[in-house]
Formats: sequence, structure tokens, C-alpha cells
Amino acid sequence: MEPLIRYLPPYGDNAPFWLIIGNDIRILDSSFCELEFDDPELMKLRINPEDAKVYNINDGDEVEIYNNRGSVKIKAYYDEEVQRGTLVTLGVWWQSQSSDPNVAINALTADRPTDEGWGSTFYDVQVHIKKVDA
Repeated sequence: MEPLIRYLPPYGDNAPFWLIIGNDIRILDSSFCELEFDDPELMKLRINPEDAKVYNINDGDEVEIYNNRGSVKIKAYYDEEVQRGTLVTLGVWWQSQSSDPNVAINALTADRPTDEGWGSTFYDVQVHIKKVDA
């Protein structure tokens, strides 16, 4: 083990967007999902409007985000606070509350441990995005 911390590049998936799965203030990771929520769309994807234009995605369109591990359908909403090249969704919702009837957001995350410390790598996710045809 080296005595000092050193930079290690992210694992990545060779995809154009980094996916950030942030905390939703209504739940704690996947805890408390059994509560009732007024919002019919618990899972939402936030995208910078300039990135959305490149992919012909309108505010509120259903999109598919995917990588070599899986894909998830989710509605995308413009958010100028989101950095270009990054997609953000909040919360690790139960399958019954997922925007996709077949999978939840963790279908995109790796099950490999980090190379230093053997922690989780669910914040080291890159994805592609495409608009779902109606």
C-alpha cells in the first residue's frame, strides 16, 4: 500500500455522459420508499438543455440511458444547473417505483469494488442517451 493518496482515473464505460445518482431528500438511498409520495414521477433525469438539443430531446421526453450493463427508460427534464456531459437522477427507488417497468436505476451501475479500499463504484458510471420513439 502506498503511503500517500494518488489520483486514479475513473473506470468509465466509454460513453459520453457521467451519470450522477444523487440523494433524494424524501428517502435515504432505498430506505423509506414504502412511504406515500404525491409525485407520480419519482424518478426523473436532469439534463443540461444544450446537451438535450444535441440529442433532439425536449423537456419531459422519455429517454433511454444505457451502457454495457443495462438500460433504463426515464423522463428527461431540462436543468441549467447540471453541468454539460453529466446526467443527474435522485434516489435509488424500489423497482415498483421505477420509471422503467423492467429495471431500476442500479441496472446501470457496476458490481465491481473500487481498486483502493474495496468500496462501491456506483458513482463511477457513464451512459449513452437516446430519445425513446413514441
